[in-house]
Amino acid sequence: ALGFTWRSSSNWIPAGFCACDLDRTAGDRAMTKVSPQDFSGVSRTQLMELFEQENRANTEKLEALGGLEKLIANLHTHPTKGISGDDIEQRIAAFGGNFFAEKKLTPYWQYCLNAMQDHVLILLTVMATLTLVTALLSDHTAEELPEPIALYMSVFLIVNVTSYIDWSRERMFVEVSKKLLQSNTKTVIRNGEPVLLADREIVVGDVVSFNAHNAQSIPADGILLQGVDVKIDESSLTGEPDAIKKDAETPFII
Repeated sequence: ALGFTWRSSSNWIPAGFCACDLDRTAGDRAMTKVSPQDFSGVSRTQLMELFEQENRANTEKLEALGGLEKLIANLHTHPTKGISGDDIEQRIAAFGGNFFAEKKLTPYWQYCLNAMQDHVLILLTVMATLTLVTALLSDHTAEELPEPIALYMSVFLIVNVTSYIDWSRERMFVEVSKKLLQSNTKTVIRNGEPVLLADREIVVGDVVSFNAHNAQSIPADGILLQGVDVKIDESSLTGEPDAIKKDAETPFII
C-alpha cells in the first residue's frame, strides 16, 4: 500500500516484520542464498493476513507464527544488516514482487477496430458502399466513382489518425510511468550497507530506512523495527485526519 507519509528517522521491514527493542542475537546468523523452499516456515498468505485487521489482532497473528524472532529466522534476514541481496529472485518467487503485473499493451489493430465503432464513421462507410454500388451499376461509373472513394479515404484517415493518437498516448504513458518508478527510490539496508533502490526492487525481508526528509511514502506493508516519534498518515485508508503514531505497541504499517 502506497501513499503514507511519516516523520522521524526509522527502520522498518516490508511485508512482515520487525518491532522495537528486538533481541539482536536472533538475527546474528549467516546470510546465505536461499531457494523458495527455504521459506516454508511462513507463506505469502500468512504475511498478508498480518495486515488485515487492527494492531491487536495483527500482534496475535504474529505470535501464532512463533513470534518476531521466529519470523526473522523464517525470512532469512537480519534486523540491522538486512538480506544479502543474492536471493532476490527466490524471494519474489516465494512471496511475489513489490509491483503490479505489467498490463499488455493494446495492439494498433484493436484501436482501429474501436475507432470504427463510431456511429458517424459507420454511417459514412454505409453511404460510401451504397454510392459505390450505385456507381458500378450506373452508365456513368467513371464519373461517379470518385465520390465513394473519397468517402472511404475520409473514413480511413479518421480511423488511423484517431488510432495512432491513442496508440502512441498509451505507450508514452507507460514510458513516463517507468521513469517515475525508477526515480522514486528508498534507502534499503543490504549486507549491512545502505543502498538506493526503486520501490519495485524492494522485496520481503528488506530493511528500509526512512525519515521525513529522504522520502514521502512507504512503498509496502511492513512492521516498524526502530524509530522515534514515528507518525503515519493513514487517511487514505481509514479516513482518520490525524497522523497515527507507530511504536512497539502499534508497529504495523499498512
